[in-house]
Amino acid sequence: MSLQPRDFVALYRQILRVHKVKLPGPLRGMGDSVVRDEFHKHKSAAPQYLPAFYQEWKQYLDMMAGRVDDMSPGVSGELSPDTLKAMSPEQKLQLEKIRSSIEKLK
Repeated sequence: MSLQPRDFVALYRQILRVHKVKLPGPLRGMGDSVVRDEFHKHKSAAPQYLPAFYQEWKQYLDMMAGRVDDMSPGVSGELSPDTLKAMSPEQKLQLEKIRSSIEKLK
């Protein structure tokens, strides 16, 4: 799969459209902010990281859009231990902020 910049722009726009439909106000703002920040940070990422970045966000889009069977293995909303190990300290901190924000909204 040869990814072009337009593929990332299309994915970004699709995610924002799904957020508009699926997420309530405060979660939508937070979700849009996270997506915007992550896509902005990866604009200058090394090419070897782009396929994994694209794939993870594509899975997120499919999950949010309801295109994934709820019984599919690995689609629980939880991150696998391998994914957690691969995350940088900054990413882990961002994840913790997201989790705490969600808990406050419950």
